[in-house]
Amino acid sequence: EDEIYNTLINYDGHALLTEYIELENNGFDNLIPFACALVNKYVEFNNEELISFIQNQQTGPEVESILLEMLKKRGIDVNNLVYLQDEIYVEMNTKQLLLLSENVNIGTLIKYIDLGTDYRAKSAAQTLSFNDESIALSVALDLLRNNNVTYYQISAINVIVDQYYRYHPNDNQYKNEIISSLIQLYKASSNEQEHFWIMDALGWIQDYNLFIHVIEDKEMDPWDKTVFLLSSSQLVSNLRENADSKTIEYLKKYDILLSEEIIKNTVYSSDQTYMNGKSITNWRGYAVYRTGNISFLYNHAALMHYNTITGGANYNNPQYYSSNDVIHATNNTTVSKASWNTFLNGNTFICACRPSGCYMSTTDTVHFIYKGTQLLGIAYSVLCQMGYTIINDGSKIEPSQITTLRCDGVIEYVYEYYNYRVGGGNNVWDISLNYTNNYNAHYGTSVTPTSQYNTYLIQVTTVESQLY
Repeated sequence: EDEIYNTLINYDGHALLTEYIELENNGFDNLIPFACALVNKYVEFNNEELISFIQNQQTGPEVESILLEMLKKRGIDVNNLVYLQDEIYVEMNTKQLLLLSENVNIGTLIKYIDLGTDYRAKSAAQTLSFNDESIALSVALDLLRNNNVTYYQISAINVIVDQYYRYHPNDNQYKNEIISSLIQLYKASSNEQEHFWIMDALGWIQDYNLFIHVIEDKEMDPWDKTVFLLSSSQLVSNLRENADSKTIEYLKKYDILLSEEIIKNTVYSSDQTYMNGKSITNWRGYAVYRTGNISFLYNHAALMHYNTITGGANYNNPQYYSSNDVIHATNNTTVSKASWNTFLNGNTFICACRPSGCYMSTTDTVHFIYKGTQLLGIAYSVLCQMGYTIINDGSKIEPSQITTLRCDGVIEYVYEYYNYRVGGGNNVWDISLNYTNNYNAHYGTSVTPTSQYNTYLIQVTTVESQLY
């Protein structure tokens, strides 16, 4: 990758842009060295022609994100682009990236949350929370008081509540109202993903009485309870240290609930292999890779969301079709669930992998899927594995703080959040820690899908049929 970048950086910038657009239009993906070289050719363009490319829709969202990065390097106030573009025709992904600008207008952020028509609401909620937590919480409260809250607004509420109560765990002013509204919203919805966001948000409030309520509620789905319990991990940890006899009984129920959910999501297959004497019980949480248009470089990664490929060898048959086989980030959308057929996109399966030192216990797979599902809706960026506001304090980065992801970033974040190394230098490998050096170690071609499965992860199978 570095050799290709060093060659491309000597190209004329305009010729490189033309070639990149042609490659993207012909279906090439994950063109990381091209993207990095193009961004660093920003001095060869002026602001007006870069803006013109974005406005006139001469290319897709991946190239637009590169052009936006070039404008930022040129020092333009990116906030102005929000008003320059035609809101109806501009690709959603570019809009999301505009909302990630540090200088974006607060009113613009609130507008996109209030619209709630796509994942810009989630991106805007992330940026608004970083800019002003109190305003963000008031926006979430307004949404919760509105009976017509949308799917995308629920994702925004999840982000705002997560971020607010992480830093203000003892603020009780609106806590009871938020809890009551979220529970009502949960019971009024039948959507699986909405349930996930609601229960994840409730968990981050870290409230003891709510903890008891969720455990005792017989109407809530066991997986939804598991989501709540996983996001309540800090509360659970504190309770274990200072538990009275009554609390101990609830903690026992917590452990039983978690165990039951793990068992429910475990399947056994005679097709699957053994590693170090331990049986692989399902494929949930494994990293899977497929070739790209140029197989030695442009490969693609995803996280297995289901136990097996839906329908096995019949995954192309609509009768067996599922849009939930994997979780991945692609260059024309946000992090999303997808069918195996969509993941392959006409390419060839390479391998399934696990982290080194991790034998994919059922607890591991539940944790990995929980963390992967938290990433849904985050915008794509070709330039870095994971984007976020750099505070440089070494804190753990939570999904609600992540602004952009690349396909290999999904894998690296999910595994390294739980301390399983996937890539990077010896002192800067953990992508989930908020340090400038760690961020820089995951920019450009420092880590790629190819390096992940070739160097850092343990390949478990290269046979697609073993995933059936």
